[in-house]
Amino acid sequence: MADSRGLFATSGQPPSPLLERLRQQATEAVQAVYLGASNGHDPAAREIFEAAMAGVGVERREAIPRYPEERHLRALARAEIIVLAGGDPAVGWRGFEAAMLLPLLEERYRAGATLIGISAGAVQMGLGFEDGDEVRRGLRWAPFWVAVHAEGEDWQGLRRQVAADSLGRPGLAVPGGAQVQFGAGGRVLNGGPKVGRLLGEDFEWWVPSPVAMGLEANR
Repeated sequence: MADSRGLFATSGQPPSPLLERLRQQATEAVQAVYLGASNGHDPAAREIFEAAMAGVGVERREAIPRYPEERHLRALARAEIIVLAGGDPAVGWRGFEAAMLLPLLEERYRAGATLIGISAGAVQMGLGFEDGDEVRRGLRWAPFWVAVHAEGEDWQGLRRQVAADSLGRPGLAVPGGAQVQFGAGGRVLNGGPKVGRLLGEDFEWWVPSPVAMGLEANR
């Protein structure tokens, strides 16, 4: 979970954990797929994906259009790297449903593919998201309510979701420039810089690690 800055090297800075993982994974045979439904399949946003994947040496790249053909679905079905784009999580979700992509995404998740949620894509990976007056169920690959770079509004949407959750599940606030990596079962692996855990009305800010703040799926 990140914004797109985590996909690129920064001069004078060590590479992000996400960038390191992609570099380790990149081979001529690796298939990367981009889902741009959340931003209305914006060509400029797709170019960010293309540049990022080219930068780590991934040559086989495919973008899933609004109306995917068989070749697009085959690419998704074998993809080792999948990027869920930024934009509007509700708009993107409706696009996934219309193109019947959700079962394929779940299959790739269970097969161990690297799934990258950029902004809205990160929100979709969590427990759910606001769609007008409703809260829709998300992919639930991470066992938290997720908000990304919403510090300008003091994380109000995340606060509403956590306050309304009768099960008391926490929120995860990912500021601009930050990222979090999850492993199987929603276990936190690493990330940085600081992200926020919201439980009740209080935030705790920490650098992601397997033991930081006890953020595992069984909490």
